[in-house]
Amino acid sequence: MKVARSFTLIFLSALLVVSCSSQTRRANRIHVSYSSSTTRIVVEDSMLIVTRLEQEFANPVSPVPSSTKATSMQGGLTGDQITRLRNTIQKNGFLGLNATYGAPEGQRFYPYRIELNIDGQAKSVLYRSNPAYESAPKPFSELESLLNELTAVARIPISP
Repeated sequence: MKVARSFTLIFLSALLVVSCSSQTRRANRIHVSYSSSTTRIVVEDSMLIVTRLEQEFANPVSPVPSSTKATSMQGGLTGDQITRLRNTIQKNGFLGLNATYGAPEGQRFYPYRIELNIDGQAKSVLYRSNPAYESAPKPFSELESLLNELTAVARIPISP
C-alpha cells in the first residue's frame, strides 16, 4: 500500500514538473513575421526564414511585373540574438503602437507589416509607406532594422 502511494506521489510530481515545463516553454515562445513587397521574414522561436521576391519586367516601362521569383533561406538564431529581439520588442514601445500608421486608406502606399506573438502577447502593426504622409514610428523602424540585420544568419537554401 505504501509503495502504491509512493509511486502515485512520484508520478503526480513528475506530471506536475512536465506540465510546468510545458507551460514555461509555451510562455517563452516567440513568433515574429515581417512582410513588405519584396521581403518576408519569419522568426519562430530560434528559427529564421527569409523569403526575397524579385520582380521581372518584360516591358521596362511597365509598372506591372511580368513574373515574380521567390528565393527562401533559413538559419538559426543564437540565444543572444533571441534575447536582443525579445528586449527590443518589450522595451522599445512596439507593443503599445496603434494598428496602422502612414497613408490613410484609399491613398497609394507600400505596405510594411510586423505581426508578433511573444509570451502570449499578440500585436500586428501595418505601416502604409507614402512620402506624403508620416514616417513609420520609431519602435516599428527599430524592429524592422533588427529583423533585416538578423537575416544574415539565413544561409541555408530552402527548396521550392
